[in-house]
Amino acid sequence: MIELVLSVKPGAFREEDPDHDQADRAFQAVRLLAFERDQGVCQGCGLMTQAQSGRTGYFEIHHRDNDHGNNDLGNLVTVCPFCHAVFHFGLAHVQGRGFFVPARGLTQRALHRLLLLMWAESFQADPLCQSAATAVRDWIDQGVTRMAHPDYQAWADGAAIANALREALQKQDAGRAQRLQAGLSQLLLVPHLEAAAYRNALRHWSQALATRWTPGRVTRFLAEVP
Repeated sequence: MIELVLSVKPGAFREEDPDHDQADRAFQAVRLLAFERDQGVCQGCGLMTQAQSGRTGYFEIHHRDNDHGNNDLGNLVTVCPFCHAVFHFGLAHVQGRGFFVPARGLTQRALHRLLLLMWAESFQADPLCQSAATAVRDWIDQGVTRMAHPDYQAWADGAAIANALREALQKQDAGRAQRLQAGLSQLLLVPHLEAAAYRNALRHWSQALATRWTPGRVTRFLAEVP
């Protein structure tokens, strides 16, 4: 499993790289190899998917070092869109795919697992799923309320925070970057399950997992949530 840390790409965006066409071709040649190596399992939260006609079942391939020109297989890792968004949280905010809440002792991985249990409630009639769904909805609602507090208001605009962090990293302003990263360590990115970008993915995952989402698996997910 990889560590899920709110972060940004410090270098040029992929489309700004004059060599991005060549890098993209190299990436397309190896992305399925990374997916097959990881057996269709998100290396951030453990969600499973199934390949679909040579595609990665709505999963994505993340460059560990944020260098889209480094397509060495060891630099690539399979992640679900929720986990991938953590490494590009500014884009997630701009596209309406996620929002910040205070962490309050929960990890990003644990949050994703709870959200998956909440979503699983729609196709798996399991008391643990139902209990988790209620708890996570309440937890998120409380988090949204807390973000309105003066202590957190300055952190609500994820796109602005991402731009500030990217600028600090580019200018090698270590002090500012560390302050921003320290603040981000107190936050979690909550994926908008209702976002249009996730609609087809959730439908595909539910079809793939409905027969494998057992009470035992639910219990194992919950065991990792503090």
